[in-house]
Order: sequence, then structure tokens, then C-alpha cells
Amino acid sequence: MKIIIRSYALGLLTAVLAIGAVWVSEHTEKDGKPNNNPMTPEEAKELLSEHEFHVLAREEWEHYQELKDTYEPFNKTNPDEKQKANTDKEAGKPQHFLLMIEPGMTSSDVSERLLKGKIIDDQNAFNQYLIDYGYSTSIQVGEYTLTPDMTFEEIAKTITK
Repeated sequence: MKIIIRSYALGLLTAVLAIGAVWVSEHTEKDGKPNNNPMTPEEAKELLSEHEFHVLAREEWEHYQELKDTYEPFNKTNPDEKQKANTDKEAGKPQHFLLMIEPGMTSSDVSERLLKGKIIDDQNAFNQYLIDYGYSTSIQVGEYTLTPDMTFEEIAKTITK
């Protein structure tokens, strides 16, 4: 029995040494130093793209930061007043409206915000549309940019994506 156990232990030791030797040979350069070379920018972009990340150049990033600053007033105001920034002076209608749907909001809450934002003219009709076509149970939390020329269907599809 001792011989069997010793043979088994010797086999395990041999396997560990073989695996260790392969690992060390793959992780060192030919001169014996560890291979600690960082990825090139192209390799990093490729790896990130494979995992569905988006890589932006500094100019693109700065552009998006400027756009974010444009929408900053929307983020700091009362949700019912989010559309004030961009209105058509003659008609009094917004050119666009940033709708913030928060957790726990119902379809009637969304309809009310859209009415206050002058995107829809009839809160009850829009709410009934959402219920009749099954959109009322699929409303998603998030921020949506809407315009007054959108149909009920377009608005519903936008807020339920």
C-alpha cells in the first residue's frame, strides 16, 4: 500500500512541475525576464470592442461632455418643468421634451407629465391608448426625448423600449 501512495504522490508532483514549467515558459520572454509588456492601444481597443464597449477619442469625449452640459438644466429642475429650455416662441410648444420616467410611475403619471410638457393634448386619451394597446405595463424607467409631433404610437414605443 505504501508503494501505491508514494507512486501517486510522485505522479502528482511530476504533473505540477510539468504544468509549472509550461506556465513559466509562456509568461517569460526569451531573455528570462517576466513578460510585463502592456497592451498596445490597438490591442486594448480590439479587446474592448469584442466585449461591446465603445472607445472614444478625446475629441469625441469632450463633445459628449458638452452635450451633457447642454442637458444639465433638465437634470437639476423639477421633473414637471423639464421642457422649459427649448420652446418655440410663436406657438408656445416645446421643440423637444426630456421625459424622466422614475421607478413606480404609472401610465397616468407619465400621461400627466406629457400633458404638462405640451407633448400631448389629452391626458386621458393617451393613458387609455397605453392601456388598450398593452403599453401601460411595459413602461421603462429612463430619460426620453420626445417632440410634440410624435404620435401616441411613437411615444408609446419610445417609452417601452
